[in-house]
Amino acid sequence: MESPLPKARPATQQDRIYSAPAAAPPSITGSPLGEPPAPKEVERKSCETPLGTIPDGGTATGYLSPEAGPGEICISDTISCVDGTWSGKAIHPNCKVKKDNP
Repeated sequence: MESPLPKARPATQQDRIYSAPAAAPPSITGSPLGEPPAPKEVERKSCETPLGTIPDGGTATGYLSPEAGPGEICISDTISCVDGTWSGKAIHPNCKVKKDNP
């Protein structure tokens, strides 16, 4: 015959298993929703051109040629500066129209 199982008894303080309370989650830092971080200042370069120094994002008007033939006109155009690089062909600060020789 098998030995009888022990009778159940109520749990005592020694029988209970306790776990430590969970630590609080770390706080979250950052910008509130909807506010992007402030942009960092980036130093942009000016352009040294035949027309002089042009600031970044600036433009200057010059002429395509320093002189135009008799009956022609001086053609002006704009050059622009983007972060130290300038573009355009109007590199002459002045233009004269030649006169007809009689």
